[in-house]
Amino acid sequence: RLLSELTDPRMRAEALGRLGMFYHAQHLPSAAEETYGRALAEADEPEWRYLRAITLMERGELALAIQDYRLVTDKQPENAAAWFRLGSGLLVEGDQQGASKALVEAQKRSPDSAIVLSALSDLAVGDDEWGKAKELLERARSLAPEAGQLSYKLAMVYRRLGDLEKAQSLLT
Repeated sequence: RLLSELTDPRMRAEALGRLGMFYHAQHLPSAAEETYGRALAEADEPEWRYLRAITLMERGELALAIQDYRLVTDKQPENAAAWFRLGSGLLVEGDQQGASKALVEAQKRSPDSAIVLSALSDLAVGDDEWGKAKELLERARSLAPEAGQLSYKLAMVYRRLGDLEKAQSLLT
């Protein structure tokens, strides 16, 4: 059906949001962002705001993405992925305290998420808490042993802690 034939704003938002997802999958972030924005103008649904925030991050619009992630977490406080992405954005922005709060919220909702534990380890490294970073990365690695980036990060932490043998074993 043509978009103009849809009389319900939520149905128009759904159609536009799905079109935005198509653009996003085709690596057209500008078109996806604009289309998600049109979906939000029809019906302010967290799903479209979350996806728009992803495209904003991809395009380097960090402040706008963070704003959208905050709105999503306000409307969907149980959305672990939104908390994680908010925390990651705040970490990139240099807001360690805000990033920590958001990532702790993500961990509460998804305690067995290796990616959340890895991001928390980045905060620990930034605070010179190398032992804490090691614990977080060991746990993350136990959850996702195939994730090579975790082994590399853990090796760098072991290196910093002076255990060169353990660091080397993780890299080979």
